[in-house]
Amino acid sequence: MQLIANGTQYGTSPPVPQAPVGTPGYINNQTPGAGVTPTVVDPDANNAIIAELVNLVTGTGIALASGTFTQAIQAVRRLGAGNVSVQTATATLTADSVGLALVNAGAGAMTLTLPAAAALGGYPLRLRFTRTDNSANAVTIQRAGADTFGPGGAAPTSFTLGVGQTIEIASDGVSAWYCVHDSFSGQRRAVITSGASNWTVPWGVTSVIAKVWGDGGGGAGSASGQGGGGGGGGAYCESQILVQPGETIAYSIGAGGAGGTAGANGSPGAGTTFSTLTAGGGGAGSASSPYNGGAGGVASGGQVNMDGSRASGGGPYSVPTGGSSPQGGDGGGASNGGGSAGATPGGGGAGYGPGSVGAGMAGAPGLIEIVY
Repeated sequence: MQLIANGTQYGTSPPVPQAPVGTPGYINNQTPGAGVTPTVVDPDANNAIIAELVNLVTGTGIALASGTFTQAIQAVRRLGAGNVSVQTATATLTADSVGLALVNAGAGAMTLTLPAAAALGGYPLRLRFTRTDNSANAVTIQRAGADTFGPGGAAPTSFTLGVGQTIEIASDGVSAWYCVHDSFSGQRRAVITSGASNWTVPWGVTSVIAKVWGDGGGGAGSASGQGGGGGGGGAYCESQILVQPGETIAYSIGAGGAGGTAGANGSPGAGTTFSTLTAGGGGAGSASSPYNGGAGGVASGGQVNMDGSRASGGGPYSVPTGGSSPQGGDGGGASNGGGSAGATPGGGGAGYGPGSVGAGMAGAPGLIEIVY
C-alpha cells in the first residue's frame, strides 16, 4: 500500500473537512443528463478512505510499502489471528504468526520465542499452539524480552507444550501474556507423598481440586499377652481452590504414627495440611487397660470433610485392627500374636494381637493429590 506521491499530494493529513452540503451520501451511478447531476468525488471523501486504510495497516505495526497490495489483508489477519503456520524447529515468532501454530517436534526438541506482547502497536495478539507429534521431545514456549506470563506471583518466563495439548494465549497489547484456554485443564495430577514444602501453581491454572489424607496412628505394643489398641485412621478432606499462576501453597504431610514397642502406646499421626485444608492424623493405640483403639483423625477446611475411623481396642480376646481412612487406605489387620501396618494413604496400624509379646504396627503416611 502507498500514499499519493506524484508531486500533487498534500504533505500531511488535510485540515478540517469542508462543511457538508445536504445529507452525506454515495456516488450517483446514473447517467448524467436532464435532472441527473453527476457526483463530484471530493478530496475529503477520498482522504477519509485513504486514512482509514493507512491507520489499519500502520496501526498493526506494518510499514507502508509501495507496490505491495496485500498489506490490508495482512493487517486484518494480524488483528483477527487468522494465520496458520507449521512450526518444526526452534524459531522466533512474529506478529504475522498470530493464529494457529501447528507444532511438530518429531525432529528434536524446540523452543518458540513469542513476539513482543506489544508487537501490534497496543492491540492484543492471540496465538493457539497445538502439538501434532507424539515424540518425547520437549517443546518450550518462551517470552520475548521482559514480557511476563500473568497473572500471578512468581510468574514463569516460559511454559512447555505437552503431547496432544492445545493451549491458547493472548497478550494485553503491552507487556503480558495470559492463558485463554488449555486443553489439559482438569486432566493433570500432582501427587505429593511426603515432606513439608510449597507447591507452585503452574502457569495457566486458576483453579485446583485438592484431595488431602491425614496419616494413620500407630498401634500399641503388648508386653503381657494383652492385645494393644490399634491406631486410628487419618481424616480426608477435599476442596476446589481458586489460585493464581505462580502462587505457592504451603503443605505438610504426616509420616504416619510409629507403632509402640512391647507394652508401649503407639504414636499419633501428625496430620496433613494443604492451604486451608487439614486432614488430622489418627490417634494412637493404647497399651494399658482398657486398651482403647485410637480415634480417627478430624477433617476441617474442605468442601468435603470426612473423619477417619476409630481403631478397634485390644485386650485378652480382641484382635486390634487399625482404623481406615475415608477414600484411602485400610487399617492394618491384626491376629493373635501379630498384626500389619496401615495401608497408604492414612490407614492406622494394628495393635499387637493378644497371646504374645511384641510391638505395634505403624500407621501409613498421608498424601496430597492435586487435580488441575
